[in-house]
Amino acid sequence: MTLSDLRKADWSDPERVTGLVQSYKSRYDEYFWSTFRKASGPDRRYTIAEFGCGPGLFLNDAVDIFNPEFVYGFDASSVMLDQAKEFLSKKMPSSKVRLQCIDFDRQDIPIDDTIVDLSFSGFFLHEVAHPESHIRDAFTILSSGGKYVIYDFVSGNKNAFVQAMVQRGMSEDRAETRYPHMCRHSIDDIVELFEDSDYNAQSFRVDEFRAIVVGAKN
Repeated sequence: MTLSDLRKADWSDPERVTGLVQSYKSRYDEYFWSTFRKASGPDRRYTIAEFGCGPGLFLNDAVDIFNPEFVYGFDASSVMLDQAKEFLSKKMPSSKVRLQCIDFDRQDIPIDDTIVDLSFSGFFLHEVAHPESHIRDAFTILSSGGKYVIYDFVSGNKNAFVQAMVQRGMSEDRAETRYPHMCRHSIDDIVELFEDSDYNAQSFRVDEFRAIVVGAKN
């Protein structure tokens, strides 16, 4: 299986939706949240956008944390967005939520103004064919002082990644195969992508194979 094949996983499969929902607490654990709060800062965020929002569980939690007035969720899978709509309908009026299916490899982010206070993506950047273009595009929708927080697997410790995936039920062979794709970028790579697009970047290591990198717009 090539890296291209891995990157084009079928996220419209209902079993994948169920799997993401069931694994959410392990992927977004206490180590993530403690690091995320440092990266995002204490300020209220009035408009939040998530790229690759999947079934909407992060946005669901972000509503509780930041009390936003409006949220955007973008994903390549309409099936994922249907689940996100169901979750978010219990938190916010539908008029305050915009969920849209887009192909991040071919389409710009469909927001026409600099209105987003906090953008987020989780385990998403390694799926994007041209991450430099995506990060530049995200800069254009951020308000002054806005932040884009990226949470992803990072390269540097293959053994730790493989062991963690095995503990989550993946075979060792499959984890070995997926490492170059899922841990496509190092922390320094992501920092450089941000800095090349005029963000002020700061990195936070969650553990040996996960990190948060935040880019702030002056």
